[in-house]
Amino acid sequence: MEYDSLSLLKYKNLELIKEQAGEIPNAETIANWSNTLGGDRAAFLLYESILASPEQKNFIELVYHQKIGPAPKHPVEIWVISSSNEKLAKWGSHVDVIRTWMQELGRETQELVTFSDNNLLENARLIGEAIQASHNKKIIVSFGRGSLEMSLLAKMNEKNKTHDLHSVASWINIAGSVSGSVWADQILNSRLSQFASKLKSLWRKEYLADLAWASKKNPVWRSGFSSLKHSINITMLPVCFEKHIPVYYKNAFQKLKAFGPNNSQSLLVDQIIRPGLVYPVWRKTLIDEIEAVKQDFIRVVLASETLIFSRLGLDLLKEDSAELYEEQREAPLELEM
Repeated sequence: MEYDSLSLLKYKNLELIKEQAGEIPNAETIANWSNTLGGDRAAFLLYESILASPEQKNFIELVYHQKIGPAPKHPVEIWVISSSNEKLAKWGSHVDVIRTWMQELGRETQELVTFSDNNLLENARLIGEAIQASHNKKIIVSFGRGSLEMSLLAKMNEKNKTHDLHSVASWINIAGSVSGSVWADQILNSRLSQFASKLKSLWRKEYLADLAWASKKNPVWRSGFSSLKHSINITMLPVCFEKHIPVYYKNAFQKLKAFGPNNSQSLLVDQIIRPGLVYPVWRKTLIDEIEAVKQDFIRVVLASETLIFSRLGLDLLKEDSAELYEEQREAPLELEM
């Protein structure tokens, strides 16, 4: 039944999709769609716009065709940023789950530890110091608040060159906001909302309540976030209809609905690293159950490694690097299916 409804939605919105001309819509366009066409249609239009983008389509195909197998001769290290919210058992456990997946495939993994009592800027500096201390090529994996902190680090470094981040070959963001949080902004604009948020933070340990208070302490909250210009930046983006949101998150979902499609935690548009590659995950919210995207995530990592070895082979493969360099010089990076 849903397959038929999706086909009908696509047919009814072909012109809007074509108008995007292969570009992922910005926040203003998506908010307009959400308010005039409804949240579900806006989410679907975002999804189809990603699939219609030539660059994203090639990357999605690359991910889809990855074969899960043993680690390459020189695997890249996988570094997972902690949720910076150890009070949340579900989110905190994601670090161990992701590391286990990667270790099963023979990858070296590390947890990049941050602290929930720190503000975003302090944790961004911790992340930068840890990355700078290791020259091994690495893939950074982030989610939740860790994605904001990674993005803030990239912006700080872009302006002031505070840390050497060139060992980061790829950054994979799993459904974490990398451009701030509209809901956190709304909370901070109201004294009553701030009080209610503080209660929720103490009582239910809600991620967004903690995020709002972390941002309140951060003087550069919405002043700017960025991607890592030298790395391969990838977003795993959950896209779903309202009916797919768990009932206990419906209230949060409704509050964000006016601003655009969301997963009850943040706007989908704020989860996209720009510029970067996007792998949309349909019908999965990624709020509580990361196990649901195990195969998707593993293939995204493998695709990231494929791109890294194509783009940075000379640096990664110290042995026989001369022959590899000649091959890469003759064959520039392309996504061929």
